[in-house]
Amino acid sequence: VPPWAKPGRPGHKLCDVLLVDGDHSTPGALKDLANFKAAAAASAVLVIDDINASPGEALREVVRWGSVKVNEVYGPYDAPSRHNPCMRGLGGGRVLCSTWGFAVGRYLDRPCVVPRHGARCS
Repeated sequence: VPPWAKPGRPGHKLCDVLLVDGDHSTPGALKDLANFKAAAAASAVLVIDDINASPGEALREVVRWGSVKVNEVYGPYDAPSRHNPCMRGLGGGRVLCSTWGFAVGRYLDRPCVVPRHGARCS
């Protein structure tokens, strides 16, 4: 993300919607949140998936730092449920039933620095 989000890159545009659904470790999700900030337009909508796991811990940290404001939370929902059906693997293989949820928010103007995990919002 950093090379792609770098201002001045040919064709560089800021994003109106960002979906953080990558690294599922707390340090990785913190870096994802920090890296995506450089690509966010001023009024961008930020969606963070898997808030029931480590990305949720990362989200709570950046909220504590004052770098992100959460506007809406969906779940976490247990599975199977109306809002969280079980997922089937390729070819009708393994069925995965796990708790799941996501949050919707936005970046705030305050920069974030995470010495413990080395993430830094620009």
